[in-house]
Amino acid sequence: MENKCFQKAEYTTRFIDDTPELMQLPKSRDRASRLLKYVGNVVVKGNPAVASRAKPDSLETPTVPGGEKQSIPAGSRQKLEELGPEGFGKWMLEKREVLITDTTFRDAHQSLLATRVRSYDLVQVSSAYAKLVPELLSVECWGGRYF
Repeated sequence: MENKCFQKAEYTTRFIDDTPELMQLPKSRDRASRLLKYVGNVVVKGNPAVASRAKPDSLETPTVPGGEKQSIPAGSRQKLEELGPEGFGKWMLEKREVLITDTTFRDAHQSLLATRVRSYDLVQVSSAYAKLVPELLSVECWGGRYF
């Protein structure tokens, strides 16, 4: 992206062949990945620095902010049940606004946090999610084909 010819769109299909300096990349320090791996391991296995400390008698259960008293509005699943697959497809085609699929839940299973964000944890926040972002078309939970 920093190459001047590339920025000016003055290149051909031989751009990579003719520009060997593109392959001279700085050595990655990859600090973010190492940090996330450490945090994930501490979450799953515990922090070795405090392993000898006694566990507290009770743990506070966190609450998801927002929408506590609000009911969950009908969403695209209810629309699919109402219209059936063909009607739902037609409804989608007639929509003028962009229909959005959120991939945050999928990322919880496929990123560096994979296996460290449990399905149980996702279920715990799902009702707040439905209340706070009801305009989503779908939430991708596990790869590109399950919604």
